[in-house]
Amino acid sequence: MSEPTTQVAPAVAAGPKSVSWAPVPKVNLLPVEILEGRSFRRTQMVLAGVIILVVGAIGAGTVIETRAVDDAQAEADAAQARVTKLQEKQTEYASVPQVIAQIAAAEAARTSIYSSDVRWYRYLTQIDRARPTGVELQGITVTLSVTDAASTGTSTTDVLTPSGIGSIQFTGTGDEYSQASAWMESIAKVGGLTGATLSSASMAGAADTGGMTFSTSVVMTEDALSGRYQTDGTDTAQDSTAQSSDGTTGTDQSGTGGSGSNPTSSASSTSSTN
Repeated sequence: MSEPTTQVAPAVAAGPKSVSWAPVPKVNLLPVEILEGRSFRRTQMVLAGVIILVVGAIGAGTVIETRAVDDAQAEADAAQARVTKLQEKQTEYASVPQVIAQIAAAEAARTSIYSSDVRWYRYLTQIDRARPTGVELQGITVTLSVTDAASTGTSTTDVLTPSGIGSIQFTGTGDEYSQASAWMESIAKVGGLTGATLSSASMAGAADTGGMTFSTSVVMTEDALSGRYQTDGTDTAQDSTAQSSDGTTGTDQSGTGGSGSNPTSSASSTSSTN
């Protein structure tokens, strides 16, 4: 048989109950001096933190700027060292412009000198080959009027004689007058020579006795010039081409690019006036 249960209500405390939404009046009974002291200490701590932050920022900025200054100084030192080396090189090569000017002057002088250059070894060989059988040359006199690259040679008042850069006078002997005529026709066919003229011819004895003497002249044209060092300061292939055309071996025996030595010729004497 079960016994009846009895529920008992919880006991409620007597007195006033707290309400969360209702303000509760508080009263601070600490003295004003203590409160002001606490506020002053908090202000001091804040200021001290600000000072520490400022000092730290200044220190970090100083370190960064110091490193930047060091890097800039290192670059300046490297640049100064390079400038010093370049100045040494400048001193070392100070004579280069002078050498270049001297080379230019030498090339200009060479151009001027070679403006009247004629490969005589080639011409004397051709002249000797142009000599008809029985004709012996006794003398050759060369007169050139070209003095520099700008010169155009000489002109003549004789309408039958072409103008040129100079002339060659020949004296020789033969057996008959026809040989002098053949000689003039042959010499006029040599490249750079034209306008063969008979100055005199005489017969000292009977024909075929070698008593005929003659004097002729021929005009030299610009084609007779070698043209070396007249364009780009270098020797040209004009002479080698001419040598191939006339069949001469034509090596420059002077070793300096000059007119070379006189090959074997029947001329007994040769004079040149430049």
